[in-house]
Amino acid sequence: MSKNKTKTSEVNNTSEVSKEETLKANEEALAKREQEVVTKEEALAKREQEVSTKEEALAKREQEVATKEEALAKGTTKKTPKPQIGLDFNFRNEKYKFSDGAPVKIRFGGKVYTQKQLAEDEDALVELLGGNSSLIKKL
Repeated sequence: MSKNKTKTSEVNNTSEVSKEETLKANEEALAKREQEVVTKEEALAKREQEVSTKEEALAKREQEVATKEEALAKGTTKKTPKPQIGLDFNFRNEKYKFSDGAPVKIRFGGKVYTQKQLAEDEDALVELLGGNSSLIKKL
């Protein structure tokens, strides 16, 4: 009988060792899966944050568009600057004026002049008046 008990205890020991190994392997697999789940949750949280940031930016742009649409509907878009009143000047004893819509600075002959500078430049005035420039009107 003692031989039988020994065989039974050996079988039990072997079966306990294999159960422990199986249990250990299952625990390791479970820990690995849990780590994978944590990694996926972190990636998901990161993507959710990115989506949230994009949604906020989109909501801001939508608000800007709505404000612009509202302004257009009211007809109050950006205020357009009032045209400058043209400079009056005398040239060869006659009165002239830069048109009210003429720019304050005018490119002429490759240089940029103010209306006042052009009014003082006789050569430029001869060319502009001789060419019937729409920038200058006779009073």
